[in-house]
Amino acid sequence: MQTDNLAAAAHMNNASGDRADVPVYEYDASRSRYEYAWNDLKRAVARPRLIFTLVRTTFFNRYKNTALGAFWVTATTLLLVTGLSVLYGKIFGADLKYFFPYVATGMIVWGLISMLINDGAAAFILGANTFNQTPIAKSIFAFRAVGLPFMTFAFRVVLIAVVLAATQNIPTLVDVLLALCGLVIIAWTGFWFALVAGTIGL
Repeated sequence: MQTDNLAAAAHMNNASGDRADVPVYEYDASRSRYEYAWNDLKRAVARPRLIFTLVRTTFFNRYKNTALGAFWVTATTLLLVTGLSVLYGKIFGADLKYFFPYVATGMIVWGLISMLINDGAAAFILGANTFNQTPIAKSIFAFRAVGLPFMTFAFRVVLIAVVLAATQNIPTLVDVLLALCGLVIIAWTGFWFALVAGTIGL
């Protein structure tokens, strides 16, 4: 099998003639699929600048025609959180000093998880045209599916700080460290979800 693959690759190289610069893609059946996946992941991790560029470009292109730009995410989240806090605070008779931070944190974190699910399931569909035509590591698109929700989260998380400061609920160092650990777990889970669900969705 391996000999046949090498012979086919050699035939393609000879047939290309003056098109020697055209890349030839080979699949070595003797190598494990897990080895291919691991090598693909290593190639993706080795290109952080490309990942960041893809995330940044895709994110800002979503809001380039809006008046507020990317800060439209912050504005809409502020209106949503404020409206829900005041409405349900009145209905349940809750103290807004404690209810407002609870609603803001819950809505923003759930928005992050929801975006990770949606973007992760479509990770490879959105990048199909790119990786079908370019020799690029497929895992890069899983990283992009995680980076986009977290960039959106970065524009929203400032609201949590503002709400906590306005209601005088200052978190302790332990609270901050636990929150960071939780975000790391969410990112880790979101990445592997994008690989699995994105592959199934493709």
